[in-house]
Amino acid sequence: MKQLLSVLCVAMIVASCNTQYDKTPSGLTYKIIKGDASGKQKFKAGDIIKINGVVKVKGKDSVLFSSYGRLPEYVPYDTSSRKTHDFTEVLKYASVGDSIIAVAQIDTLVKMQALQYSDVFKKGDQITYNIKLLKA
Repeated sequence: MKQLLSVLCVAMIVASCNTQYDKTPSGLTYKIIKGDASGKQKFKAGDIIKINGVVKVKGKDSVLFSSYGRLPEYVPYDTSSRKTHDFTEVLKYASVGDSIIAVAQIDTLVKMQALQYSDVFKKGDQITYNIKLLKA
């Protein structure tokens, strides 16, 4: 029994270490979780992408956006090379059916003048995006 428990603990540790995140040119860290239909439909210029997702301040209960429990959101696929430091910067690497987990740094967004420090956005905080790409 102790051996089985040891093996399970080692397996859980190895599985948890397999959370490799990539980084965009703006410094946004992200991971794409491939869906069943992954790779079958890439996004192209002019697409409008149907998504479900949650955006919140990491480590806090502050939910900034959630489409669950209401209609999904639609975002345009912008192929310009702007550094946005949000999940839309990752869309070029994803396909319909994939999920995106992205982590944006508040300090970087302040430097980009995309937002200001406040009671919700404090120095050193992060914004997490958990997005499911439904349809193009």
